[in-house]
Parts: sequence; structure tokens; C-alpha cells
Amino acid sequence: MDIGFSGRESHPRSRELLSSLPLAIDYEVLFSDVPCVWLRKDHPALHEAWNLDTFLRYPHISICWEQSDTWALDNVLQELGANARLL
Repeated sequence: MDIGFSGRESHPRSRELLSSLPLAIDYEVLFSDVPCVWLRKDHPALHEAWNLDTFLRYPHISICWEQSDTWALDNVLQELGANARLL
């Protein structure tokens, strides 16, 4: 293979850390981003304190990336005895 592209989580608890790549793979990070929450402008959560309880009170959507349906956030929530309700 001459070139490949992959999306990876950057959270320290992620299973997809760059440090886990074999030394034979040369890589360059093209961009990075941070998790965010998108809400409609009249969403009821906007009238509440923004904290974990508020975040978990409402249903979520999730995406599957590289055949993984869980993210580092899911692992952290599980350790806290919590989980996001997925639609």
C-alpha cells in the first residue's frame, strides 16, 4: 500500500491511539477536532445547567467508524455506571 487514511480517536483511553501503531507505519496527523454536542436552538437542555446529568437525560445518536460502535466516551460512562440512551 502506498497511502492510506484513517480516522482515530485522540482520547487517552481510546483503543485507537497513534502510539499503538506499529513502528513500521509512518504517519502524519492531518487534522484534529474535539467532541461537541449539537442541539436545535429550542432544545430544552439549553435551559438547564450543562453537566453529565443533563447530557445523559436526553437520547443520543451515534456513528459507527471503522467497524467500531463504541468510543472512549462509552468506556468512561460505563466506568461511571452510566450510559447514553441511543436512538
